[in-house]
Amino acid sequence: MRSVSVSSSQLRAIPRLRGWLRSALCAALLAGASCSKDAEPASSDLAAGAAGTPSATSASGTAAGKSAANGGGAAGRVEQAGTGSSVATGAGGSESTVAGRASQPGAAGAAGTQAGEGADAGLPQDLPIDFTAAELAEDLAKAVCAALRECLGTQKLTAFVGREQCETRFSASLAQQDFASLEEAAKRGRVKVVRDALEQCYSDTRALGCGIQSERLPASCQRAIAGTAQPGEPCSIGADCTGDSFCPNTACSRVCTPRAKAAGSCKRDEECVNGLICLNERCGSAARAGEACAGTAGAVCALGTSCVGSTKTQSGTCQLNADVQVGALGEACTPGGTLCQEGLSCAFDGGSGFNCQAAAVSGGVCHLALPGQCPNDAYCSAADVMSEGRCEPLPVEGAACVLSGECAGGHICLASSDGKGVCWKFRNLGEACTRDAMCRSGRCADGHCAAPLACD
Repeated sequence: MRSVSVSSSQLRAIPRLRGWLRSALCAALLAGASCSKDAEPASSDLAAGAAGTPSATSASGTAAGKSAANGGGAAGRVEQAGTGSSVATGAGGSESTVAGRASQPGAAGAAGTQAGEGADAGLPQDLPIDFTAAELAEDLAKAVCAALRECLGTQKLTAFVGREQCETRFSASLAQQDFASLEEAAKRGRVKVVRDALEQCYSDTRALGCGIQSERLPASCQRAIAGTAQPGEPCSIGADCTGDSFCPNTACSRVCTPRAKAAGSCKRDEECVNGLICLNERCGSAARAGEACAGTAGAVCALGTSCVGSTKTQSGTCQLNADVQVGALGEACTPGGTLCQEGLSCAFDGGSGFNCQAAAVSGGVCHLALPGQCPNDAYCSAADVMSEGRCEPLPVEGAACVLSGECAGGHICLASSDGKGVCWKFRNLGEACTRDAMCRSGRCADGHCAAPLACD
């Protein structure tokens, strides 16, 4: 079966912006998943989850395909429990997965005790600040989402962020990850925040568009939020480092480390120089329009393009979304080929075959489609692509996940002890948790969501 898809690496190739907030942005999209090469499942750029996309020739549809057709979270978002207690002890626990999600190192895994030497040696301890981390997170999230919306369009962005409002998801993760320690870093002189330069930073970020996949923060942002630690000097969080270096997500103590060039070793995107992302643990470029992708090529299409015609054994070709989404209302479409204009869905309609159909309403009749026909808070209950269903409310906390791991926005599907998926609402700092993936911060310590471990 051929598919139009964005590979797993493209889904998580959200704003490089800069190392100190890349992990927060990855967590925003992936419910706390690591931004390593397998941090998220394969997904369509048009409806998160291309695996099992209904085929024009078979007109069948697996549960994974139903998830894709409904345009919701990526196929296989059911997460198996790791041990939250390992975070508190620094034992190196991990979040394993059920279908297609990579393991996530416990946020403090292997961190052990905090080494008090170095990061703040000789620095002031209580400088005045004129900003709040929450304010910066909210404003930067608006800029990031504006760039993504310009690149993807509203319909694709909705699927891209797992049905949650984009600004809500990004601002919450930013505020509760590295930004949770940003105020303290500024008070200690490790980071300088220049309020007068922030608006230019936001403006330049909005202008990145699809370039936000591989670009770090514009130069204006690096002037507005500037670290003071040089390469080789101690650091506590990513924002501490200057220039083309990052603070490793390792045990304390840490030092600012130069980013890797093409073909250099990496675990996360922020470890690569500007313009590159981490693919198969090596820094490289995303494939551009006209270049081979997926299949035997194994390449990832750049944001704003889709991989057309790929199978497990055959590479496809990256094509601009604008060249793929061309079908008007009632016109023929082909999952794996030509799709529909923004606001329409490619669905099977009996004797008419696959054609572009309008959106359905809550409780209304729907078909499994690409992207989904139902409102953002609903999914289509159809059994397969040839059947009609109804737009039913997505499940919330405590309810069983639908399709292959679908929950309402602001929730995540986690595997229970019997292996079945159950929806859990994302937790904020201080709220009760049992595993890292439940937390906006990506870290569950002593039974409560906690900020990422910072070195003193």
